[in-house]
Parts: sequence; C-alpha cells; structure tokens
Amino acid sequence: SNPALKKIVLKNLEASKGTPTFVEIVRDFELMGQESELIRFAQTHPKESTGVEAMRLALTEPGLKLVADAVNGTDPNAALATTEALANAQSPKAEPILLSAVKDSKKPLALRTVAVNGLAKTKTGVRALLAKAKAGRLPADLNFAAGNALRGVRWKNLRAQAAKQFPPPTGLGQALPPLAKLITMKGDIANGEKVFFRPQSTCATCHQVNGRGNDFGPKLSGIGTKLGKEALY
Repeated sequence: SNPALKKIVLKNLEASKGTPTFVEIVRDFELMGQESELIRFAQTHPKESTGVEAMRLALTEPGLKLVADAVNGTDPNAALATTEALANAQSPKAEPILLSAVKDSKKPLALRTVAVNGLAKTKTGVRALLAKAKAGRLPADLNFAAGNALRGVRWKNLRAQAAKQFPPPTGLGQALPPLAKLITMKGDIANGEKVFFRPQSTCATCHQVNGRGNDFGPKLSGIGTKLGKEALY
C-alpha cells in the first residue's frame, strides 16, 4: 500500500539474492512469488538453519511443484541438495515428495536414504514409512537405513512398531576380542574390501574408497593416515 516503501524493499530484495538477508526479507514482509530463489538458496545451504527456513517458505502450492521438479530432475547434485533441505524442513507438506522419492528405485540410494531420514523426523512421516514397510512396498535396499532411523524415533509406540518391523541387525555369532587385542591383529585387506563393498554391509552406501561407493558420508580412502587403529575402532 506504500509505493515508496515497496520500491525500497524490492530493491533490497534484489540486491540480497543468494544471501540469508534475502530469506529474512521474504519472511518478514511475507513476500509471494519468490519460491525459485528460495529453493536455489536452500539447495546451496541444505543443512543450515537459513537454508532450511528458505525451503519451508518455498513450500507454497507453486513452490511444491518446483521442489518436486528439482528432486526428480536430471541434475543429481541439485536433486540430492533439494532432498536434504526438504528432509530438514520437517514439514507435512514435504512428505508426499519424500515418500515418492523413497519408492523410486531409479533414484540414487543416497538420495532415498536422505528422504527416509527426513520422514523419520515427523510422526506422520514415521507412520507412512511403517505402513509402506508392513505392506511390503518399501524397497529392500532401504531396510537398513529405515530400521536405523525408525528404531530411534521419540514416539514410544511407533518406536516399538519399528523394532518389530525392523529387528536390530545381529552379528555373526562371534564375540570380538577386546580392543587391546584387536589393535595388535593384522588385517586381511582383500577380505576387508569384500566385506566393505558387499550389499548387506551397507558401508559403501554412504562412503567412498578410491572412487568406489557413494559420495555421501566422508571419503575413507586416506582415513588410515589420519587416525590410528584404536581411533578407527
């Protein structure tokens, strides 16, 4: 209603694109039509509070379509970053997009794992994941990630259901030696490589060694030069 003030606000908005100030101006003045720029900011800062707030502000009706397009787009980095920001937003509006990503076996496992962890942050998301699992519609390669995420939720009843649906993994029936003994033992590099990359271990789901595996968690190629045996264990 105040043209002079509006001009100043929009000038500052344009000048602040790509910065936290942009998000603050959109929020404080309740500006509409800024979804594209908010999503771009969230993609660049998916784990930061301002990036997460940008994603929440972008979850309008037109914004949800843009978010879905980014998650389903051909740019894998943008798809993963968008999913991360969406998962951290913890918004019921985000759940249909995250659920769709979880079910899409063509998407990278790292992205689908992020979607699972995002759904596990809300009560309705947990219920949706449990329903999919009980109906046999949760992809098998997500069982490990879903079990880890759901067995630790804060809702007691849902946590109990998750423990029943996803029993904690058991060992090989062998008691490990104490740490003092382990650090004196010589490893088998070839066998260790097999164990690391076998599907049931899921190590390579999040980590890379010499270019193999998923670039999601820290790369482990040079980890032996950074940590001693005891620290590694």
